[in-house]
Amino acid sequence: MRGKETIPYFREILLVALLAFSFLLVYNVHYAYPYKYYDPNLLGFVGTKVEPYSFPIHADEWEHLAQAIYLIENGKLTTINPYMKNAGHIPMEPGFHAFVAQFFTLTGTDPITGFQYLPAVFAAISVLAIMLFSWTLLSNFYIGILSSLFFLAIRNNNDLTGIWFLLPLTFSIFLVYMFFYSFFKSYRLLAAFFYFASIFIYPLVTIIVTLLLAIYLASKRRLSLHYLFFPAAAILGIAVFFWDDFARIQRFLIFTASWADKYYLDYSLISIYGTMALLLAFIGIFFVFRKKIDKSLLALPAICLVLVASQYAFGFTVFMPYQRALYYLMLGLVPLSAIGTFFIFKEVYDFVEKSSKPLSIITIILFSLTLFAGLFYSYYAIGSEKHLIVHFVSQDDVAALKWLKANYGKGNTIMADIFVAYAVYPVSQNQITAVPFSNLGAGDVNSMEKFYNEADCKQKESALLQQNIKIVYSKIELNCKGFRKVYAKWPYLYEFSR
Repeated sequence: MRGKETIPYFREILLVALLAFSFLLVYNVHYAYPYKYYDPNLLGFVGTKVEPYSFPIHADEWEHLAQAIYLIENGKLTTINPYMKNAGHIPMEPGFHAFVAQFFTLTGTDPITGFQYLPAVFAAISVLAIMLFSWTLLSNFYIGILSSLFFLAIRNNNDLTGIWFLLPLTFSIFLVYMFFYSFFKSYRLLAAFFYFASIFIYPLVTIIVTLLLAIYLASKRRLSLHYLFFPAAAILGIAVFFWDDFARIQRFLIFTASWADKYYLDYSLISIYGTMALLLAFIGIFFVFRKKIDKSLLALPAICLVLVASQYAFGFTVFMPYQRALYYLMLGLVPLSAIGTFFIFKEVYDFVEKSSKPLSIITIILFSLTLFAGLFYSYYAIGSEKHLIVHFVSQDDVAALKWLKANYGKGNTIMADIFVAYAVYPVSQNQITAVPFSNLGAGDVNSMEKFYNEADCKQKESALLQQNIKIVYSKIELNCKGFRKVYAKWPYLYEFSR
């Protein structure tokens, strides 16, 4: 059926090409990453070899995958930290874990190697959601295309995260845009679904959505009592689900500098969003007023700019940490950059068309290629070596952990280094002594590091006895009494007995 909103055939091709580009752009991080990355198995810890890497590349990816695998194994959501015995945590994103668990259950694929495809899949889904949102709100297909390209061009790293990684933050991107798409199209049940899904997938973004909705309704003078249903239901849902941990949750609503490392203020919008993209966003703001475009588009960048400024001025943010606020600030700038680009291109096109229509088309194509070639130049490069992606484990590590599971079963506590530790539960369903600072950080990490740095066999023996550990994972041979090598391939597994 062809109507007023039907996409002409060439637009369909353009949309499919954009989705394919989105998938390939993000999946290339796993398939053939062309820049530096951390690899603990290499001398100097920094690798540059371009080759496929099949496993998660962020600590939080491993930990969310561990919680999903726990759900697959036990059939229930829990407050148990799957990495450690007698350790708990607050399940802030149970919907995300349920989705990942259900995905791998239904597809029958290996979660350890299958996870690598999910960031690329959801990058494409987010692009489609941005397209639908932009096209619905602005009634302009090309602004939707431009918005998607500016979104894809946002830089990623291990601290700021981004679409290279599948985390509740990045998963929630399409929920935000699909909620507002459904809301503007008056698909009320669908809008309610995306809203409530966000509560259990990434509750912090529910707060942002609620604020944006309130601002939009207030600007349209449509803020009546029945619209309070959404925020009231959200607050009630969060309170009921997390009631036992509500006092502890308050700590997660105020974020100080201690939330992340001391280097978090290295970012500037010019370096991670791009000078030209930022300039076009300012031009876009001008056209929002000049063309009388819906000013609610300014709400998200305004809210996030306040949060970012709060970190600089007062040393803390509310609702979400600095890095997340910065990322959502860039998401808010995306449609503004697209608007600025579109209307500049339109002015140029109209001017050149007076002389020659073919020349005007060629001019816009050349301008577009120049702009986005600049935006995507060195797309995969990460400026700071502190925030490179990490190859936590190798194929050999995974093989050793699978052997451990096959020969010693599940539920054992083993000694593993701080990199392999993240993969121990997801691969083998065994536990470790400590989880380094991250989503599920717990235990005595210093004692774990000391075990591997300590050369004295008696010190190693003492550490194992104190924590009642029988199995040791090591990248070097251990010539200590009581350490019996049970897995002779590299890396080695030892059974310890006094």
